[in-house]
Amino acid sequence: MFYGRKAGVRMKTAILVCETIEDEVMHAVNTVNSDCEVIFLKSEHNNPDKYHVSIQAALNRLDGYDRVFLGFVFCGKAIENLRSHSFEMIV
Repeated sequence: MFYGRKAGVRMKTAILVCETIEDEVMHAVNTVNSDCEVIFLKSEHNNPDKYHVSIQAALNRLDGYDRVFLGFVFCGKAIENLRSHSFEMIV
């Protein structure tokens, strides 16, 4: 887990990411020996509207996290206007 802004406070963290960059994300996670949950979504680059719905649905299913890193590269406008119900989102 990553440490939060307050010294010694552990924040429950997830990474929600496009499967296209799975190798790069897993390399980074393993390099820093992170224990955060990594969730890969099936790539839908050809349909950004559908991808947006899939990403938002995945965010809605996340419960108990303090923050979520979003890892999407050239995914059209799929990440525009995403909403978090209870956690910090970092793009």
